[in-house]
Amino acid sequence: MRSGFGGKQGPLSGRSVGKQNLIDRTGSKHKLIRAIGGADILTWIDAQRTSNALGADLTDASINTIAGTESTVGSNAPTTIFSAPLNSTAYSFATDQTLEWATNLFPENQTVTTIFTRFAIPGTLTDHIIFELGNVNGFGGVNGGLVQGVLRNSGDSNKTSFWSGIGDGGSADTFFLNVRVTQNAATTMVSTYNTAPNPDAVRVSVDGTNLPQAGQLDKDTSHNIRRANKSYLGARNDGASAPLNGHISDFIIITRLLTDGESARLSKALSS
Repeated sequence: MRSGFGGKQGPLSGRSVGKQNLIDRTGSKHKLIRAIGGADILTWIDAQRTSNALGADLTDASINTIAGTESTVGSNAPTTIFSAPLNSTAYSFATDQTLEWATNLFPENQTVTTIFTRFAIPGTLTDHIIFELGNVNGFGGVNGGLVQGVLRNSGDSNKTSFWSGIGDGGSADTFFLNVRVTQNAATTMVSTYNTAPNPDAVRVSVDGTNLPQAGQLDKDTSHNIRRANKSYLGARNDGASAPLNGHISDFIIITRLLTDGESARLSKALSS
């Protein structure tokens, strides 16, 4: 897999705490998400709101997108379960099971975005894609591709680390790769992407804590976020490559860069 190695494990640091309480005085997780995301919510899935029965495969109608652009079931449907590590209803993604969005998901000339995912991977950790905008070669196969997931890190004894990246269709992919992932643990991962500066900027926080920067973060590819390719939740290009093999309870894309305080508050709310 391209653009996957080179980071080293580092300690968690730079905890960012918002000034308000866990749900920002808004009264619920959903009110907080709407207050922070507003019209910038591109897509928002909350498995706890699904109409699907536990143990049943998802259908397009039962995904229950809360706001924004709706996804559809890929070639094989994820299953609705009660996830023990997440302690909530979740969608279980096995090999070849995905949700997908059609082309033109992102607005024209979009250069920034923030992706939130609450997930757990019960099995052995290896390479796992949560979200990817790209082609059969992945996010790195197109200018302006995006990826969020976890990946084996050759700079850290080949242990699996948090991973997010921006593709350029060549050898200048920008990617973050650092800090080991914990197997079978509830995790809220927030990735921010900005293609406007030189170099491109990718940042990651986990459970409200900013992770130390590492990876390949010195590339500039002068492009907007890609619109001409599909986006997938749960695997690469609706296939068996780097399947999530895990559970997702919440997934949100917001088309602006959230502040550290906003990211921390939303992370804590999703974990409550």
